[in-house]
Parts: sequence; structure tokens; C-alpha cells
Amino acid sequence: FASRMKFGVSGPDAFKAKTSGFIEFDFTGRSNTASVRFRQAWTRFSWKNTEILVGRAWHPLASTDVVPSVMPLSIGAPFQPFNRSDQITLTRKAGNLSYIISALYQNDYSNNGPAGKSYSPQNNALIPNLHAQLRYQNENVILGAGIDYKKLKPRTFVTSPSNGSEKTKTNAHVDCAALLVYGQYKSGRFSISGKTIWSSNTSESLMTGAFATVSRDSLTGHEEYTPFRHFFAWGNISYGGRIKGSLFAGYLKNLGTSRNFLPHSTGSPSVYGLGESIGQMVRITPTVSYTSGKTILAFELEHNIAQYGAIDNNDKGKIINTKNVTGTRLQATLLYNF
Repeated sequence: FASRMKFGVSGPDAFKAKTSGFIEFDFTGRSNTASVRFRQAWTRFSWKNTEILVGRAWHPLASTDVVPSVMPLSIGAPFQPFNRSDQITLTRKAGNLSYIISALYQNDYSNNGPAGKSYSPQNNALIPNLHAQLRYQNENVILGAGIDYKKLKPRTFVTSPSNGSEKTKTNAHVDCAALLVYGQYKSGRFSISGKTIWSSNTSESLMTGAFATVSRDSLTGHEEYTPFRHFFAWGNISYGGRIKGSLFAGYLKNLGTSRNFLPHSTGSPSVYGLGESIGQMVRITPTVSYTSGKTILAFELEHNIAQYGAIDNNDKGKIINTKNVTGTRLQATLLYNF
């Protein structure tokens, strides 16, 4: 299930730029059945100081040069963003500095809404997910900061609660944003890295997030919404070569909403999201790996403590009556790279 294949190609110049392409797929199964899954496919145009990437690739929030050194396919989610999206991304370099501007649309990775997990709320809004990032990199250090914005339109029309046959167009939407700061230092066999994110509803990146219905007009059915806000942070330290040890720590906190919202009711849920009943969560993951040629054998202990509770819609989404749920997993991984 974890196996994957990728193909990289380079071709003749186009538009006075060097061109390259990339395709990747894996066999990650659903319902315990192996099936081919499309991961990435993009074309890149590279000039002296400018690059343009078009296609499906990792979301810039993931900042793939700075990720935890853990073995699971999720690469540190829900603390680390995990999302591949269709995009056009411009990267402009000036010495050690570079800036990234990207416009993206959801596909496989999408937000929850009235129709379930679907890319429709973003498509309905018409505006792409917009991202901007500033980055510094030299031989040992990577530093970056960015801002992300997306607009979701959960419904294109609403139905009158009093007259089920009466429908009205609606422009009600949810504004969602994220701020991120990340860094990494490498020297020889030693590496230390980390990332912090403040976000509102980034559940499409396998992070906890949601939005809630603030009001619903009793005559027209018109709704207003508010997003949940979350704080995420992770740190990773590693040392070694052939034998390598690392320690990952992650933390997330539900910061609630800016407005009170409607209570949950059967047939008319008020909250749409992922992990919205988690108040906070902590993960500690030590890993030891051994590399021989193209083969890596790794052992990892993942310990999670998640604080679950009830969502108080009258106190701006505060999680109350909490209870800690603990889970521990020991994983052995064998990787063969070719």
C-alpha cells in the first residue's frame, strides 16, 4: 500500500525556458484494497531566476523541504499540512531569497461541507486558493514565512424551512486564512527543524479545522458562517548517518470561533469539519533507522494524547467536558528505493 512510482523527464526549451515534467502515483488502498492512486503530475518552466509550475503538486503550505523525519505516509499530519492540489505556482529567486505566489484549486484534498467532503464549496466561490511565501535558503539554513487565503461558498442556493419547494440563491461564504513560519538548520549529520501555523479551517490539508453555521433565517433559510481557528506547531531533531535517531514533537490547539453559532440538530448539522471536537493534541515520536545500500529499516514509537470533548456553541466553539484519549503505536518500516 505504501509503494509508489514516479517519473521525471526533461525536454527541449520552450518560451526560452528549460522544461521538465513529473508524474507520480501510488497504490494506497481504500477499504483495505490496493488501487492505483494519482498523486502528482506537473510541468515546470525554468528561466535564470524564475520558475513556473503548472499541474498537481504539493501545496505550498507543506513546504516539502522542511518536513518531519517520521515514517508514516501522513508525514506528521495533523500538525504538518498534507495536501496535493492543482495549481499554478510562480517562484522568483534573488540570491538566497525567493518568493512564491500560487493559485490553487482543491481536488482530492477538500473541505467538509453540507454535501460532505467535496471541492464544490471552493468551486462555488470561483476564487482560487491564494498563497504567498517568502523564503531564505543557504547551505545550512532554510527560513520561510507565508500567508494563505481561500474562500468557501458552502451553498449556491438555500431552501425555505417553511416551504420546502421555495429556493433562493445565496452568496454566503466563509473566509479562511493561514499564517505559517518554518525553519531548518543542517550541519553534517545534525538537523533541527520546526513549523508553526495559525489557521482557520485548513481541514483540506488533513489538519483539524471546521466552520460553523452562525444563523439560519426561518423564512428563507439564508445562512451565515464562521470558521474555527487552530494553532499548530511541530519540532524535529535528528542525528546520524547510516544509523540515525530522531525525535518529533507536535502540538495543536483549538482556538474556537469569533462568533457563537447554532446548536447541532438532526438533519441540520451546524459544524462541518475534521477533528472539530478535539480541544488540543500532543504527539511524541522517537525513530531509529538503519540504512544499508538502497534499503532503510526503521522502528518508530508514536504516542498521542488527544483531548476530546463537547463543542460549546454558546461560548465561541470552546471545547468543554474534555477527556484525554491516549493512543500508542509501534511501527516497523522497510523501504527499498530504486
